[in-house]
Amino acid sequence: MTLEGDLRSMSRVRSAPYISGMRIQLSILSLCSALLVSGCWQAPQVTPPASFTQAEEVPARPFNTAYPMADVRWVLNYDLGQFDALWSWLQTSVPASAERARALGAAGLIGSAELDREDVRAAGIAAFDEAIAAFPEDARLPLWRGYIRYQQASAANDAVAIEAALAEMRVSSKEYPSFTPFGITLAIGGSAHATAAQLEEARLAFANVVNSTYALQLASSGVDAQRARRTWDSPIAPYNLPAMQAMIGDLAARMGDRAIAQRSYYTATRLNNAARWPWRAEVQRRLENVDEVMAGFAAQPATEYALGSRQLGAIGVPTQITEPRFKGRIGNGSCTVCHTHVSSFDLGEPTASVGWIKVKVAPLSGVANPQPIAFALPDGKDAIPSGFAIGPTVDVTAPADFDLHDELFDGTQLVPAEPGRWFVALQTTVNEQPYQGYSSKELGLQRFFEVKAGEVTDFSESPISLTLQK
Repeated sequence: MTLEGDLRSMSRVRSAPYISGMRIQLSILSLCSALLVSGCWQAPQVTPPASFTQAEEVPARPFNTAYPMADVRWVLNYDLGQFDALWSWLQTSVPASAERARALGAAGLIGSAELDREDVRAAGIAAFDEAIAAFPEDARLPLWRGYIRYQQASAANDAVAIEAALAEMRVSSKEYPSFTPFGITLAIGGSAHATAAQLEEARLAFANVVNSTYALQLASSGVDAQRARRTWDSPIAPYNLPAMQAMIGDLAARMGDRAIAQRSYYTATRLNNAARWPWRAEVQRRLENVDEVMAGFAAQPATEYALGSRQLGAIGVPTQITEPRFKGRIGNGSCTVCHTHVSSFDLGEPTASVGWIKVKVAPLSGVANPQPIAFALPDGKDAIPSGFAIGPTVDVTAPADFDLHDELFDGTQLVPAEPGRWFVALQTTVNEQPYQGYSSKELGLQRFFEVKAGEVTDFSESPISLTLQK
């Protein structure tokens, strides 16, 4: 069967969502046949954000001795080739403080995971011990400490220490469930020796991330509101969601679930701003060769590696791996698969032919922060989405404190799609209740848009309402 045929057959199965792990029921696709189809109406065409079509202009490194985590984030986002300079600066130019300890620990994590630097692991763990005592509310720190310990134990092939590190990460996963389970998913996903039970544990950890993220739709203030805004693609992690979908695909491939692997890879390549994602071509390869990829994961030794888990000793990566085409700005992809700001535009590589439909979600009573999944759908039965948008669209060039800017979270989403004629359908789940909506015109007819490559079709002046599905 062809790839398109496989995808069409999937769309007929109501229990098999495109977004792996998401509670999406494909009843939304029945809108295509249940409604009368209108003619094509063209919304205004506007220019997309510059970062959607060209390489970013790299900002100056902050050299912020009062808040050195800003420098750690800059190196992670823009240039890992500056790691040694950062590591030296943290120890020689930044005054001793809890902030320095937190930054040193985070830098140790990056050096260990991205650059396979065994020499920074002990210092990173020691820095986290100090920082955790000073910042007990920062739920990320125990996870990051546990992950360095996991890498340290894996490098030594110490089964007892590996299990102790996993146990440490399991505890941290309960503190920030829309983020901290990623330690478990990365560790198990990259382990060549993961058992069937551990692979299932990683699958459930991904499901926990999704369910916990849905719960944050109800957050209206405080740390939960900030976490809701940081969980999606953001200036901190521009490719968080495409990478998550690709990692779900890898896990499914390892578990022998071809259908979920294929759907996840498909979603990853067509989600949010994945058109500029440096790993898009690699995930497209996995999508088009899913049987060979599954065989590569199962081989002894493995010939495929797990995205997000490319540290020394990860499955399929028996030696240190870096990507020469990134010229040192990206390490091996362990953290940067989500966090880099480097794009395919930096590399002069061709990107997907894609445009966008800009939509706005109408306020939903009782839901402070509705975050539906948006689909760009064609007319017809068993329609295959051309693209997906999950979460708010926040430009990667937004300020570091983007999560405090309410004006950036007005319900706007940019839905990617190939050039063509599409309508937009929305779906979310709140308190286990499904809500749906779609771009409509008079008499409830579907509103179709003509999408052009490199342009935004703007429908945001007519917010789309979500209604409870009985």
